[in-house]
Amino acid sequence: MSRDSIDSFLFNCKGLPDFKKFTPERIKKEFPQLLEKINKDFQDFETLLSDNSEHEELQWETVMGPINNLNERLRWSWGVISHLNSVNNSESLREVYSDLLPLVINLGNKFGQSKIIYLALKELKNNSKLDETEHRILDKQILEMEHSGISLAKKEQEEFNLISERLGKLSTEFSNNILDATNEWYLILEEENEIEGIPERVKELMALAAKKHLKITGDSNYKNGPWKLGLDIPTYTAFMTYSENRSLRSKLYKAFVSRASKGEIDNNPIIEEILYLRLKKAHLLGYQNWAELSLSTKM
Repeated sequence: MSRDSIDSFLFNCKGLPDFKKFTPERIKKEFPQLLEKINKDFQDFETLLSDNSEHEELQWETVMGPINNLNERLRWSWGVISHLNSVNNSESLREVYSDLLPLVINLGNKFGQSKIIYLALKELKNNSKLDETEHRILDKQILEMEHSGISLAKKEQEEFNLISERLGKLSTEFSNNILDATNEWYLILEEENEIEGIPERVKELMALAAKKHLKITGDSNYKNGPWKLGLDIPTYTAFMTYSENRSLRSKLYKAFVSRASKGEIDNNPIIEEILYLRLKKAHLLGYQNWAELSLSTKM
C-alpha cells in the first residue's frame, strides 16, 4: 500500500481522526506500513544530515522541520490507537495493540539514539541566528535524546532498550487489569433510597445498564429500577457527587481506589517490577532514582 493510499484511509496524521474507520483489522494491516514509511523517511533524513555535515551551516528548518514531522506522525497515529484501546477496548484491539507496542518503542528508541541527529542538534546550537525560544527547544530535544540512551555504551544501550520495551508491556498489562477490574465490579440497586440525589439522566443510564446486565426483556421504567452501579467514570463521578447515601458512596469509593489490587487481577507484582526497572533505567542514565530523572525535565 502506498503512502497516498494509507493517508486516504486512516493515517493522514493531521486533524481529527475518523475513529469509526480504525478497526483492529485495519490497524493491524496499515499501521506497520506507516511505521515502515516513517522509518524510511528517518533514514533519508540521517543521510541528508550526513551529506551536509561538512558543507553549509545547519539551519533550524533543515534539522527541526523533519524531526517535528517524524515525531508528529508517530505521535498522532499511535495516539489514536492508544486512545481507542483505552475507551473502546476489546480483546482483538488489545491483541493488536500489544503486538504493535514493541515496534513503536523500538522506533522511538531508534529516533532517540541517532548519533547523526544528536550531533546535528549540538551543531545547530552554535548557530548565532537562533533566538532564546529556539535554544530552549534545542536544549529540551537534546535532553530527551540523552534520556533515550544516546550517550550510553552499546551494551548499556541494549539493556536500556530491553528495559524500555518491558516497561511498555508492563504499563499495558497494568492498564488492562484496571479496565478489567473496573468492568468486573458492580452493585444492583433496587431501593429508591439507594439512589436519592442522583440526577434523572444518570438514573436512566444506570437503569439501562441494569436491564442489559440482567437481560431484562420488554419496557422498563428507570424510576422503578433496578439500577446498576459500576466503576465506570460517568457513573462513578455522578454517584460520588450527587448520591445522598453515605454508605454506598463509601463502598463505591473503596472499590474504585482498590481496583486490581488482589485476587486474580492484582497489579501489585507489576508495580514492584515497574519500580525496579525505573530505578535501573535511572541509574543507567546517571540519576540516583526515577524521581530525579523525572524532575530533570520539569524543574
